Amino acid sequence: MFAKMLRFIKYLYLRFIRLKGDPLSLAKGIAIGVFVGQTPTIPFQTVISLSLALLFRAAKIPALLSSMLTTPFTYFASWKIGNWLTPWDISWDRIAAARSIVRSEAGLAEKLAEFGKLGQETIIAMLLGGFVWAAPFAIISFIASYYFFVAVRNKRLKKHTLFPE
Repeated sequence: MFAKMLRFIKYLYLRFIRLKGDPLSLAKGIAIGVFVGQTPTIPFQTVISLSLALLFRAAKIPALLSSMLTTPFTYFASWKIGNWLTPWDISWDRIAAARSIVRSEAGLAEKLAEFGKLGQETIIAMLLGGFVWAAPFAIISFIASYYFFVAVRNKRLKKHTLFPE
């Protein structure tokens, strides 16, 4: 099991190294994906990631792939931070209801209707908390991935100048 996980991580690493494009665009795509992945917008993450990548002229594939890095801790952190930042005291039962809606097999229309029943305060607190929670992850991932892709590009350029085809 551990060997399979290491193999999969190595595969993802090789896929990221082989991404072509401007390091800035690739880093923006990863930062957007990480940001969206750390917000409590699970049923809409793909659409939001792609829309933001188009809006900010970022690489779309890294944005979509990195938006899948959602942690189970996202809802809890968004709830805690949202409760701290807003005047409302949202109970964990409401957040658990939101999580069960996301996990249900219902269609998009049913999920939206159920989210509407949670109340405006819950949605605002969760989104605000999620944005505050996600911002540091996005900044760190942008900086790290930018330097990573610059290093990969420099390595490619060095290889091509030493051994021209």
